[in-house]
Amino acid sequence: MMTLRRIIRAPFFLPVLFLSMLPILFLFAWVTVGAWFESLFHALGLRSQPSWLPIVVGFAGYVGLGIVLPAYLGSTLVGWPGAILLPLLVLGSVAWFGRW
Repeated sequence: MMTLRRIIRAPFFLPVLFLSMLPILFLFAWVTVGAWFESLFHALGLRSQPSWLPIVVGFAGYVGLGIVLPAYLGSTLVGWPGAILLPLLVLGSVAWFGRW
């Protein structure tokens, strides 16, 4: 009986695992881009910026330049596969450069 339950649950496991990883990966990318902007602010000498500024700029930067712009460019250049693959490529590059 236990083997039958595992066989029935198996096709649902990977899609649910993938869907649960999406918000976590978005959060990781958002925090990584925010940390990059915080380093940029420190390099520019803006050490007394508000503590929420890197968070907001990281969110806006990743959503705008990491999801919306690549999805738009991918959809106009390739079609719907480009709209899906190009933001994933940007996410992979953020993960690579952020050394997750």
